[in-house]
Amino acid sequence: MKKTKAKILIVKFRNIGDVFLSTALVKELKMISGDLSIHYAINGYCKDVLVNNPYIDSVHFYERNRIKHKNILSRIFNEIKFILQIRNCKYDFVINLTEGDRGIIIGLLSGAREIFSYPSKKKIFTFFKKVKYNTKERYEHSVTNDLSFAKFFSDELDQNNDIYPEIYYSKNDEDVVDKFIRDKQIEKFAIVHPVSRWFFKCWDDKKVADIIEFLHTKKGLEIILTSSSDFIEAYKCKSIENLVPFNVTNLSGELTLNQLSLLIKKSSLFFGIDSAPMHIAASLKIPLVTIFGASYPSIWGPWSGKENHFQNSNGIQKFDNNVVIVDMNHETYYRNLDKLSRGMDNIKVSDVKKAINRIL
Repeated sequence: MKKTKAKILIVKFRNIGDVFLSTALVKELKMISGDLSIHYAINGYCKDVLVNNPYIDSVHFYERNRIKHKNILSRIFNEIKFILQIRNCKYDFVINLTEGDRGIIIGLLSGAREIFSYPSKKKIFTFFKKVKYNTKERYEHSVTNDLSFAKFFSDELDQNNDIYPEIYYSKNDEDVVDKFIRDKQIEKFAIVHPVSRWFFKCWDDKKVADIIEFLHTKKGLEIILTSSSDFIEAYKCKSIENLVPFNVTNLSGELTLNQLSLLIKKSSLFFGIDSAPMHIAASLKIPLVTIFGASYPSIWGPWSGKENHFQNSNGIQKFDNNVVIVDMNHETYYRNLDKLSRGMDNIKVSDVKKAINRIL
């Protein structure tokens, strides 16, 4: 397909970090043609990722957490309503960035001329000639795989551009963060984000507390703990706070994702695990140290533009001002009903300190 003007719907029914990383494709499409009209369909809880994004014309929010608790008739009604909302927009193309068939089905029902998707395991979709598949490399970075969809819209892609995912914030977000820094009189600080939507990706609370003490006493940084408003995440941050022998600022659940991104932008270091805020810190080029003991750094590592430089191999890896500590033992087990990862258990405090010393 040659360069074209079109109305495009991107479907990404995944979590916050996945949606954030997919915004790199939006920038790539806009570089192909500023006249492309780009729209999204995402889970409702990811809305902060796309708010204020100047390259996106509209967003369809699927309120999964609300709909799944309704009775069957109400769920069917909401599904039909959602599809009709999309169909009424008369999209030319649908890009399905979600592994699975939901995005393909939405594309077919939308009336779009063509649907571009990751491969489906169901042979039935091969009968629909308007569905075009894009190969997904198993251990390629998520950003690279998503960016590859741009080839359907231009034969002349510039491979030399540094393309980063981005999140945007409002003037009100700036006022909130500036007031917080001014009131607390904080100058040099580290963001510590020790939580994830997936608990098995978290590190031991005592180990996190040890790193917080190291950052404060050896590196002279004030500490700001952050998490979403989720009860379990906030509880974990409080547990870590109680293990630290000095006062830290715990902002669990107090900031929107956009405000958190602005706070990260003003920080001296980000320390955490594989999570959406980690990806945001990487896109902002903030020095960061992150732990990978339950996911693949080749797929989910800090994105440094053009290509990913982190490998699925044990040890400390550094590129630019991003450092990852990797243990590839992804075996999971349960302790007191909590799902945990052997790889996260294996990563030592001393390894993280070494990693911090490499960038600070």
